[in-house]
Amino acid sequence: MIPLRIQVLFHWESQEARRLAKQLYQTFSARPAGSGPRIPIRYGPRRGDGGPAEAFPTAEHEIFVVLVDECMAWRARAPDRSVADATASFVTRLVKAHGPEAQALTATAFN
Repeated sequence: MIPLRIQVLFHWESQEARRLAKQLYQTFSARPAGSGPRIPIRYGPRRGDGGPAEAFPTAEHEIFVVLVDECMAWRARAPDRSVADATASFVTRLVKAHGPEAQALTATAFN
C-alpha cells in the first residue's frame, strides 16, 4: 500500500483548474528531473455530466484536493445546478466517509 497520495479532483472543462492541477503535480510529484518530494498524484477521471469524479482511497493516507470552479459552486444558472449539487454532496460524503483523523481534505474555490 502506498503510504501517501494526493488526489486532485476538479471540473475538467475549467482551464484554471487544469492549470492548478498541473502545478500541483509539478510541485509534489514531477519526475525525473523535478525537485518535488515525489508524492504520487491521481486526477479523478472526466465525467460526462461534469460532476466530480469519485475518489478511491487506496493509500495509507490520502490528501484530497478539490478545486472548485464557478460551475461547481454556483447554483444561479440552471445548467450549473446539478454539478454544484453533486460537488456539495461529494465533498460531504468524503468528509463523512474518511473523517479528519486519517485523511486530509481541502476544497479550494477560485473564479
